[in-house]
Amino acid sequence: MAGKKSVLGGTSAITEGIAAIDGINMRNAQIDPMKDKLYHDFMESQNWGAVPEVLKAYIDSNGPATDWAIEHGTRMAYAPVSPDTYWGGVCFSDDGSFLHMGDGMLQYLWDFGETMGNLDLRLSTPAKSLIMDDGEAVGVIADGAKGPIRVNAKAVILATGGFSDNAELADAMGVPADALQASFDEYNAIVAGDSKDEKFGLSTEFGTPLGEGPYHAGRIICSAYCTEAGIRTNASMQAIDKESGEPIKGLFVVGNDNGSLYNTAYPMHVIRGTGQGFAAASGWIAANFSTSSL
Repeated sequence: MAGKKSVLGGTSAITEGIAAIDGINMRNAQIDPMKDKLYHDFMESQNWGAVPEVLKAYIDSNGPATDWAIEHGTRMAYAPVSPDTYWGGVCFSDDGSFLHMGDGMLQYLWDFGETMGNLDLRLSTPAKSLIMDDGEAVGVIADGAKGPIRVNAKAVILATGGFSDNAELADAMGVPADALQASFDEYNAIVAGDSKDEKFGLSTEFGTPLGEGPYHAGRIICSAYCTEAGIRTNASMQAIDKESGEPIKGLFVVGNDNGSLYNTAYPMHVIRGTGQGFAAASGWIAANFSTSSL
């Protein structure tokens, strides 16, 4: 398992809750999951542009996936925000204090991973390219501390958490380099207290000086919670070839990298916690399917 960051978790570590549709906590509370209604309302919120089989797989597998997490020690409890969010899951400590997903769920799964003798976790090792053989994904090339690393694999699962880090500056942004430098200089002057922010009212209390970098840039648009585009898949989370429309053997895409659900915007008013809920469900599906033939 290769990861770009030097720490585990990403933004998932600070999220507040997760959808757990028909999970053990809902079943214990004898709550009807109303899956048909969730499917219809979700589809309607996306102008019927979500991939039907992937949405159905999410709704059907979300419960089993979160059940697996609970069986492995996570602190998830049934905690609907309102009657309209009856599928909600939130983590609590023994004394009833609220826990972010990092402390209440992910940490327990990382601890479980450390007990697995066959898990080789490489942080600060970004995967740079896929290794393809006759149309099949058979591994990745990653950047290690001592140079490129070739990882051969019978299956590759993309789970980067979205695309916010995949950009270059200046030319890639389509802005003049001198304008970009001027923006850096203006910001640093404001943070240092040498200039006043007349545009946005930035307070020096919350500013951090920009040093040497390296830096990454991304285009910002009005949206919420997660990447709302990406690679489309089938119900087994296998990536679909854009030209042939057929699944790419050996290549799976999960979580925010998977663009099968969102056709308009994040469905906050339909299934809150879908960012985390789909990450759990899609990862669970891909892991089971990709290992079933090993």
